[in-house]
Amino acid sequence: MIENKNYMHNKNIKLWNGYINGQGCGNVANMRYGLFPMSFNGCEIIALYNFMYSIGRKMELKDVAREAYPYASVLMGIFGSAPKKIGRFLDDHGIEYKRASDFDEFVNNFEKSESALIAFWVKLKSGFYGIHTVFIRNIDGKVRVYNRSNGNPRPVDYDKMSDFLKNPKHLIVSFCCGDKL
Repeated sequence: MIENKNYMHNKNIKLWNGYINGQGCGNVANMRYGLFPMSFNGCEIIALYNFMYSIGRKMELKDVAREAYPYASVLMGIFGSAPKKIGRFLDDHGIEYKRASDFDEFVNNFEKSESALIAFWVKLKSGFYGIHTVFIRNIDGKVRVYNRSNGNPRPVDYDKMSDFLKNPKHLIVSFCCGDKL
């Protein structure tokens, strides 16, 4: 299976110990998911990795990719992963969450949570809408976004959710987690 072949490739790539930002930066860009490098399609996998890191359940990115691939990948990774399938990974690891596709419900859940995984539509310069999935943290009511863009190796902070996700209709799905829920 392709996830095992990619695992063998990925295990030879050394990553730093910590959050991953900028999936097109550094060694993570050369890791594989499906038929492509993670710089192209790894955002859901990176979001899951960052979430697990944040709660102290450190996993290697190569392990997250191999585990999620059979049920989450879309067309051998051509379209990355199906964001709504992220819940299965959380379920398999016994993580409680509140799922929402409605923006107002998501914001309400996020205000009471420590973190979230969020998938949303991104309008690209070509006019085509792509999907991006990120891990976010609630830091005293502000939003810290990890892996915000392909080329930014740092998290990005926003004062409020509407500064980050400007169009509420762009929300696809969210998974809010944390002790405050």
